[in-house]
Amino acid sequence: MAIEPDCRNQDLGKNLIFEVLKIMKEKSIKHVKVAANLNNAAVNRLLSNIGFKRERVFNLFNRCHCLYSYELR
Repeated sequence: MAIEPDCRNQDLGKNLIFEVLKIMKEKSIKHVKVAANLNNAAVNRLLSNIGFKRERVFNLFNRCHCLYSYELR
């Protein structure tokens, strides 16, 4: 997911993630995993603020990424 620079800081990313989580919950999905580039501070902060838990850091295509998990209740 990416948000155009002119459209940032309007909660679009957060709202989109909440909508996807809502749909996943309706489909009885219980566990979500997301990877984000370690250097993308905004996304890492957003995922943490929403409640995603960082599980580990890993290398993909010579770049460090964070793996996050989220439990749907």
